[in-house]
Amino acid sequence: MTTNQEQASLRLAANIVLDLKGEDAEAMAERIERTVYEATFGEGIVTGSTKAEVHEHYFDVVLLTPKAARLDEDEVATWLSRQIEDGHIDLEQIPKLMARYALADQAEMRNELAERMTTPTQGDNAQAPRG
Repeated sequence: MTTNQEQASLRLAANIVLDLKGEDAEAMAERIERTVYEATFGEGIVTGSTKAEVHEHYFDVVLLTPKAARLDEDEVATWLSRQIEDGHIDLEQIPKLMARYALADQAEMRNELAERMTTPTQGDNAQAPRG
């Protein structure tokens, strides 16, 4: 499919699982972020030898908590159902929550849900992700 448009919005995603072999996870995340950022944007790898130019970019590496890395769809669905059944999420809130969750960064959302799922419920426990 070919399109002739002036601008395109793209999302580049990479999921990396490392065997740390004694290295610090946060330090490795910072190293990966710096290395990929410099190579991709600093050296022009994104546009290569074309006339295209990167006008805007946002780049972030998010370290998943162990619980967040293990989350699966059934576990999240069960937790959300329980939140609704227990009255912590009103049915009227569901479309707004779905929109917020859909537009949130996937890794940050996983971390947020994992944290909420292990924290005792106090009031509305399924608000939008922090940040």
